[in-house]
Amino acid sequence: MSIAKWFKNLKFQPKLVAGYLVLALIPMLGGTAYNYSRTRSILLEQSYRYMEEETEQIEHNFSVLMEPYRTILDILYVDQALSGYLFEDYSNDSYEEMFYYIDNQISGIRAINPEIQAIRFYSSNETLPADNYYFSPQMIFRIKMRRRRNRPRAKLSWQEGIHRRGSSG
Repeated sequence: MSIAKWFKNLKFQPKLVAGYLVLALIPMLGGTAYNYSRTRSILLEQSYRYMEEETEQIEHNFSVLMEPYRTILDILYVDQALSGYLFEDYSNDSYEEMFYYIDNQISGIRAINPEIQAIRFYSSNETLPADNYYFSPQMIFRIKMRRRRNRPRAKLSWQEGIHRRGSSG
């Protein structure tokens, strides 16, 4: 039986429903699907553009926020006297002059930038005295521990390690 014959034999109400489906509902669903996909792509593009703009704004704000700190680091980095004090061997020398110089430098920086609470120096100079203000003993301790970890060590076998542990105790 062909579709035309089948449709001709239908009663009026099913013909109305079939006509409604073909002429109204299917085009409406097609238009809705098209509008949904188009709106979705437009919204995604806007979201990506907005995220890029927000990221650029955050980057700019962070850069502006960090600029004074970069300036301070540049000032401290090019200070030859400070560098000399930090690398000097204090095994036999007095370090009062160093503390006086560093305190003056840091006080000046903190006067210009009151939001800075503290400036600490990390140094591999083991003779540098710890004052718990500019040079923290914990920082110096961490540097020493890092050096110890990075030293090449003799490898022991498992049995040698047990034997040495047992014989020393």
